[in-house]
Amino acid sequence: MCKKEKKEILRILLPPIFTFLLNSVVYWGAPLIKTGIAARNLSSSVDRIVPFMPQFIIIYFGCYIFWVVNYLLIAAQKEEHRYQFFTADFYARLICFVCFVFFPTTNTRPELTGSDIFTGAVRFLYQIDKPVNLFPSIHCMASWFCCIGLRKCENVPKWYRNLSEIIAILVFISTLALRQHVLVDVFSGILVAEVTWQISRRTNGYRIYQRIIENMSDWLQHIINRLKHVWKDSFFRAKRKQPTGEGRMADKKKMIFNIVFLILVFAGTLYGVFHGEDLGKIVHIVKTVNPLWLIPGVICVVIFIWGESIIIFYMMHTLGIKLKKWTCFLFSSVGFFFSC
Repeated sequence: MCKKEKKEILRILLPPIFTFLLNSVVYWGAPLIKTGIAARNLSSSVDRIVPFMPQFIIIYFGCYIFWVVNYLLIAAQKEEHRYQFFTADFYARLICFVCFVFFPTTNTRPELTGSDIFTGAVRFLYQIDKPVNLFPSIHCMASWFCCIGLRKCENVPKWYRNLSEIIAILVFISTLALRQHVLVDVFSGILVAEVTWQISRRTNGYRIYQRIIENMSDWLQHIINRLKHVWKDSFFRAKRKQPTGEGRMADKKKMIFNIVFLILVFAGTLYGVFHGEDLGKIVHIVKTVNPLWLIPGVICVVIFIWGESIIIFYMMHTLGIKLKKWTCFLFSSVGFFFSC
C-alpha cells in the first residue's frame, strides 16, 4: 500500500470519526449546561395516531448500523461531495446543540407493564436514555442525512438508495412508536438536515472543514510513519541479536501473548456490558425468548456482516487496494463485535 493510498484512507475515515465525537459532545454535553429554562412538552393529540409498538425497538437500535454503513459509503465518495456532506452534518449538530441548551423539550412516556423481550428492551432504553435532547430528533436527522448523502451517487446501486429511504422512514416511525419523539421532533430533524445540506453545497464553508481534515490526516500519517520506523528498527535489531534456535520459542510466546490479550479484551468487553446490570433479570428475559427466533437472528447477523464486508471490499478496490473478500469479512466481524 503506497503512501498516497494510506493518506486517502485516513481522509475517508476521519470525517465519520469526527462526526461521532461531535455527536457525543452534543448529546451528552448539552444536558450538563444548566440554563434554568423549563423544558417544554411539544406532544399533541396527533402524536397518538401512531400506537405504542415495542417491536420497533429493533429498528431504533438497528439504525446505528445503518448510520455507520451509509456514512462510510458517503465518506468514500468524491472529495467535494464528501466534505460538503460532513460540513452539513457539522452545521446540523451545532444547531441541535443550541436547541438542546436554549429550547429544552421533554415528552410523556407510557408505563411499561409487559414482560416480553421487546418491552424489556424498551425498558432498558428508557433507563439509559432520559427524555431530553428531543428537538430536533438526531435519530431522524442522521437517518435522513444517510439518504441525502447517497441521493445522487450513481456508483451506489439505486435499489440501495431506495432501501435507505425506506429504512429512514421506518426510523421515523420507530421514534414515534416508542414514544421517544413527537411529530415536531421528527419533521424538525428532517428540516435541519435538508437546510444545512443546501447551505453547505451552495457555499464554500466546506473548504475549511476539508483543510482541517487534510491537516489532521497528514499529521496522523506522520505519526504513523514515525511509529512504523521505530517498530521496524527495534524489530530488526532484535532479530539480528536473536539466536536462530530461539525463534520457535519466541513464536510460541507471541502466540500465548495474543491469546491472553484476546481473552482479556473479551472479558473486559463482557464486564463493561454487564457491569451493574441485573444478570438474573437478563437470564429471565433470555429464557422467555422463542428459540426459533434465534435462527433468523443469526442469519440476519451473518447477512449484515457479509453486506458490510462487500462495502469494504468495493471501497478498498475503488482506492486501488486489493483485498480478498474473506479478509474484508474478518474486518467487518471485528467491527460488529466492538459495536455490540
